[in-house]
This record gives sequence, structure tokens and C-alpha cells, in this order.
Amino acid sequence: MPGKPGLFPQYNTYDSPSSDGSPIRALASFGDQILQFKENGLYVINVAAGSPNTTQFFAESIYRDCGVFNQCQVFTTSFGVIFVNKFGVFIYDGSKVISLTGGKFNWIESSNIIESISNTSDAVFPSIGYDPRSQDILVLKDIGDDTSNDSTGGWVYSMVTQSWTELLLAIANENGVRFSNFIITSKGFLSLTTTASTSLQNYNHAPNTSFTITYQTKDIDFGTPTQTKKIMKIYVTYQGDASAMYFTYGANGDTTPSEAMTNSEGGNQFLANAGTTDHNIATYTLDSHPANLKSIQLKVTGTAETDVEINDISILYRPRPIK
Repeated sequence: MPGKPGLFPQYNTYDSPSSDGSPIRALASFGDQILQFKENGLYVINVAAGSPNTTQFFAESIYRDCGVFNQCQVFTTSFGVIFVNKFGVFIYDGSKVISLTGGKFNWIESSNIIESISNTSDAVFPSIGYDPRSQDILVLKDIGDDTSNDSTGGWVYSMVTQSWTELLLAIANENGVRFSNFIITSKGFLSLTTTASTSLQNYNHAPNTSFTITYQTKDIDFGTPTQTKKIMKIYVTYQGDASAMYFTYGANGDTTPSEAMTNSEGGNQFLANAGTTDHNIATYTLDSHPANLKSIQLKVTGTAETDVEINDISILYRPRPIK
């Protein structure tokens, strides 16, 4: 009303039906839904039918074990709301919750995330954001106010390849330093700031120095897990200086692939310096082929230069007849 401060309407409230006893820790909106995050669960409130009459709002879905402890564990994107907790990383796409870590790796053991409220000096909690330029989801393991100087690792999930990469050093987390939530700047950067800096820190998905990598595929059985196969050739399409990277393999569920393979380019396990003008194709064969090979797992290890890109890996094989 003119001449009066802005007021909330008297009846513009909604009583949540949740009764698990935990407080509301974060809120997000997507479409005509409000996502209410509590410590133990997620409540999806449909607000489409009732506006402006809040008596018509209703909880259309409840998801247990999808709660969070802090607002920084939730981030809204154009394709849904992403969030991270001790059980994994998830997307709510407007109709259902999808796990991005389920079936990829053991998140609970690998992440070792311990959730707690951010207003204590010994709090330990993750943070999540989405970079639209690279289509990467970035998860920082711990941005809590630690009692000692530390550096926090994290993970990157590529929406393009639907794969995870672990970061051993993602950001410095020093004693007494507080972090902000992730935001998207006007220039499209995924950014945050800290109490130790007066400027924004932008996420840069492109490496600026060579680094050691270990990439391991899943156990590939070609859709017939009980049938033996003959691996004829393995083709790796790549570019850049990969001369310090080499491939090994494991058979039949071996989780530590270490068997030798030979690249016909150089007569050894290593890739080559292919340059960046065009993609190069390396052709590998197994040095010692198991007679009962039913599945294969590949591993690439070594030092990758900043220009290295592996485009695809193709396997030429022949099923052996069942006797």
C-alpha cells in the first residue's frame, strides 16, 4: 500500500506436512515446485494450483535420505536441482530424484563426507555447483572452517560423458576461512568467494599444467557375460602429447588391470605425441590373451600434458562359439 512498508499477506503461509523433527536446512525452486530440504529428507511442494491461495499447496513427493545440512549443498540448474549429501550426488529433474553416483563408485567409502551445520568451527560439509560453460558438476569435499590449514579435494561430473573425475586438490581451505555458496556470474562463470579474498574465484575446467592421471573403465562384457571372446584389436583415438601415458588391461572382473598391451605405433605400451592438428589412432593388441576371457577392463596411467584429449576407445572382438 502507498506510504507503508512491504508486508507479507496475513494468510500467505504454508504449513509443511513433514513431521520428522528435523529443521528446514535449504530451499530451492524448480518450475512450479518448491524443494524443501530437511536433514533427513526432501519434500517436493507443488504450488501451481493454489497460487495465490496457499491452502491448495500440497506435498506431491517425499524422498528419504535426500536431506542436506547446509544451503551450499544445493544448486539450481536449467535442467533441475542438484544436491550432495553423505549418500551421494543427485538431480531432481522435476519429476524424480536421479542418483549420479549410484553404480559409478562406492560414494560412501570414497567420499568420507561427514555432514554438519556450518555455524560451528569444526564443521565438515561439502559444496556443489554447476558450470554451464563446460557442463560440469563440481563437488568440493569440505569447505568447513577447519582447525588446521588444509586443502580440500573434490569431484567433477561431466554431463557430456556422464563420468566422474576425482580432484586431489580442488581448493585451499585454510584455518578460519569461510566460503560462500557457488553462484553463476553475469559472464557465465561458476564462482565463489572466501573471507580471505576480495575477488571471485572462477572454476576453470581446462588444466594449466601437466598432471598424473589414472582412468579405468568398467568391466566390459559386451552384453554376454558368460561367453568367451577373442579380443582382436583395441583402438584409441586421441590427440596431444600422450607420450607418457600407457594402457594396461585386466580380464574377467580384475579390479587392478595390470596386464600388458602393445601399441603398434611404437611397439610398446605407450601412446605418442600426436599433436593437436588432427586425431591419432593407436592400435593395441593384448600381449597375452587369456583363453577364457569373458570381460575386459582397460586402464590408462601416466602424465597427461595440457593438450591431451582421448576422444573414444573402440574394441574389435569376436565371440567364441559355445561348445
